Amino acid sequence: MLKGMTAAVVALAVVGCSKETNLYDQNSKVEESAANFVNNVLGGRAVDANQTWSTAQKVMVNVESEMAGTLKIYTANPHGNVTAPLLTQTITVGKASYAVAKPADATELFASLNTSDGSMNVVRITDNRAYFKAPTAIPASSRRAARAPQAPTAEGWTFAETPTDAMFEADYPKEIHPKGEYWAYGGSNIHTNYYLDDTEAQQDINFWVGNADIYVKGKKTINFINPGDGSAAVVFHILTGADVTFVGDFNYQKGDAMAMFINSGAKVTFNGALSANVNLYNRGEVTVNGVTGPYADGVIYNQGTITSKKNMAVFNNGSQVINDGTWTVAEGVTVEGSGHIQNLGNMTVTGLTLVNSNNCTWVNDGTWRTDNYTYNAGSTDVINNCRLFVNELFTINLGDTDKNCFAINAGGGVETKNFHFAGPGYIKMAGDALFKVTNEAKMDATKADYGFWGPTTGDKYAVIAANKIVTTNESQMYDITYGGNVLVACDTHFPNSYPGGANDPRPVIDLIGNAKIVKGQNNADYQIAAEGNCNGGYNGRTGGDGDDDDDDNEPTMYYYYAFEDLGTTDDFDFNDAVIRLSAPVNGTSSVEIVAAGGTLEAYITYGEGENPTVIGAEIHSAMGSNSTNTMINTSSVDASKFAVLGTIPVAADADLTALPFGLKVTGTNGETVRVTRSVANNGKSPLVIVVNGNEQGKWFWATERTNIGVAYSGFGDWGANVGTNANWYKNATGSVVSY
Repeated sequence: MLKGMTAAVVALAVVGCSKETNLYDQNSKVEESAANFVNNVLGGRAVDANQTWSTAQKVMVNVESEMAGTLKIYTANPHGNVTAPLLTQTITVGKASYAVAKPADATELFASLNTSDGSMNVVRITDNRAYFKAPTAIPASSRRAARAPQAPTAEGWTFAETPTDAMFEADYPKEIHPKGEYWAYGGSNIHTNYYLDDTEAQQDINFWVGNADIYVKGKKTINFINPGDGSAAVVFHILTGADVTFVGDFNYQKGDAMAMFINSGAKVTFNGALSANVNLYNRGEVTVNGVTGPYADGVIYNQGTITSKKNMAVFNNGSQVINDGTWTVAEGVTVEGSGHIQNLGNMTVTGLTLVNSNNCTWVNDGTWRTDNYTYNAGSTDVINNCRLFVNELFTINLGDTDKNCFAINAGGGVETKNFHFAGPGYIKMAGDALFKVTNEAKMDATKADYGFWGPTTGDKYAVIAANKIVTTNESQMYDITYGGNVLVACDTHFPNSYPGGANDPRPVIDLIGNAKIVKGQNNADYQIAAEGNCNGGYNGRTGGDGDDDDDDNEPTMYYYYAFEDLGTTDDFDFNDAVIRLSAPVNGTSSVEIVAAGGTLEAYITYGEGENPTVIGAEIHSAMGSNSTNTMINTSSVDASKFAVLGTIPVAADADLTALPFGLKVTGTNGETVRVTRSVANNGKSPLVIVVNGNEQGKWFWATERTNIGVAYSGFGDWGANVGTNANWYKNATGSVVSY
């Protein structure tokens, strides 16, 4: 450990070691090597006058934070990529500036702030500035708090009561008789009771006026004729064992409401659309071509099984559909106007579930599975109390209103493959509610406060668990708001930014209250117990301290100082000594020897002047060899031989690619040669290059006697024109080591 040393910002210089047994006249060797480098590596082209032989450059990043935590700076968004940080620094509230060695091929930088509560705030660095804004507080009586109730409940509609056993007749009364054809006429007080058995294959039923209770037993096909005017109240009793087919559309729209009670063990087929002013209560098995309506105040209450071969549309004033059994719908479900749907059982929809009104009701107290789910316009009564599965895409766009929302109550869960906030809207989640996106969520709410809200008081949280969260336009202010007690746990999340600049506090991602974004969809420090079929539960990480490096196995960024000696003047493999410097953590970096291609006694030095400090042991010895004649890690790599020589302090403004490292070599006759860095070497043929690691912090140097221009074909073009081939070090074309 070199205590008290100041890391200077210096220019690149020449260092060397010898593979020969005698030292040499260095000046003449340098000139010969330089000429051979131009010819053999650059193909006769001159070295770019601006060439520093470093693949990275120093950039100062100005950091302002309203929170304390661990700052990290990256070349890629760390929320979605496992990438090595260029800097790790514990910070407090306030302002500070830090130097990072930015790879020349990196197009942008990102900063993250990991706080002690487990959150990970990622911002895009713009104009060399990173700003971390603390979540906005929720005032006790505010517009924001009013938008996020603890447990949203239906307000505007009361669904029909559950039918009782007494409503379903076991058999027809003995005093009535079968009828072949019924024709009701005369006064409105006429009331005729009869039953239909299987004496005829098909019967017509034509109502004009009058009332009737009709009992159906056996197998029967019925042509039900609606006269188009008049008034009749008709009750069908479909008894156990009946198998009834209604021909054509069941379209009874006039007069008093019709009722139909279908017993368990009965089958009813509507081979047209069911579009009736009817109260239908089913405990049997129903097949219908489609449902349009019911009209006015009709109700369909299913406690059995219904299969709809076409779509179901519920839209008229007071019409309601309640499923407390199993219902399968092809071609989609639409609830709009003043229609109302409640699911207490299992609803399966092929196609789209569309909720498309500001006055309708959609309440799920069971399991609702649909291919797609779209919620427009906005209503106070669109509520998920149990489990909603969306096989493909859930879309919400409610318009600019602060009242309407999609609500998820405690223990309720939504699971969708993809999700899109396609405009303003609210998803209000009670404590222990779960919203899970298995593929991609796209956040385009585009207005302040709109987005996901958890509880605003108490210690319960709602959880959003997602694979990937993106946005259409990362420069749009208020793409999404996370408010209240909500944990956003995701593998990938787009970064925050402030498109308006340093003086405009409006963010892309707005955090309000205790909202937190956590890296990893299973890493939120919270547990939600499974709620039967309603919620699969959330088993997040517990005991987290906000530092998820152990969980992610985050790599270390290294900067490689690769030296070439003058033992021969046509050897440009740059592996005679390779050290790597780790990106600083709280102002300290390690110095590690990873390859030793020279065959003389050699030491790494640090510092300027006549007496720099020697770092660690002789390089061959440090790597476990008893002989300096042994080349190590130049043909293949044994990473266990990598050896830390020491650590150095790194000032906040230091250039990691231009630190005063050197190599001191002792010849066979005891002569010592030490070459230090020199500004005069810029723009000339090098004997040392500095290469940053890839996203995983690694660089693979050329194998012994492999020209670096062959190992990396882009190297020569970069040497002759520093503005090109900045990523040459990632694209090996010849023999390089691997590890």
